[in-house]
Amino acid sequence: MQRIIRITGVMVLAALAATVARSAPLLPKAPRLSDEVLTMVGINRVELLVMPLPEPLVDAGVDLRWVRNRFGTQLAAAGIDLVQGGGAPSLRLHVRMIVSDKTDRLISHVNVLTLEQNVRIDRLRGRAARIPTWTGILGGMGDRENLKSQFEKTVQKSIGQFLIKTRAASDYRP
Repeated sequence: MQRIIRITGVMVLAALAATVARSAPLLPKAPRLSDEVLTMVGINRVELLVMPLPEPLVDAGVDLRWVRNRFGTQLAAAGIDLVQGGGAPSLRLHVRMIVSDKTDRLISHVNVLTLEQNVRIDRLRGRAARIPTWTGILGGMGDRENLKSQFEKTVQKSIGQFLIKTRAASDYRP
């Protein structure tokens, strides 16, 4: 009797293992991307919009030309052209700074980089609106003497965040 129970148990386990093996996918499914990232498919040109820079950055030698140069170099290396107008998606950089109350030497900053695109909104009868479709936020902290180099590092990382998401969207195959 025990032998019959063992054989039945082995058969049930084998049948269960076969069922599980057949139902498991042979290849892993591609990761599903968020709608936010999917809006970045095929981006090969962007317009750069820079909000007015905080005074400590300007005092440290950072201006619009400096920012455009950093963005232009890094984006071009990734195959994305920096353009003006023409309906291209816009990258908007907004920098916020906080100077320490205890000492004016310690400064923290936050880069908010948004990708803005034209989007049609069905409930508004298909009206187009230019809205942010992706946002990257990155911050840094340092003293006044090396503010420019600290800011440059966070600018590079902010652009890097954008490029990682753009690459993920462009490589996506549903």
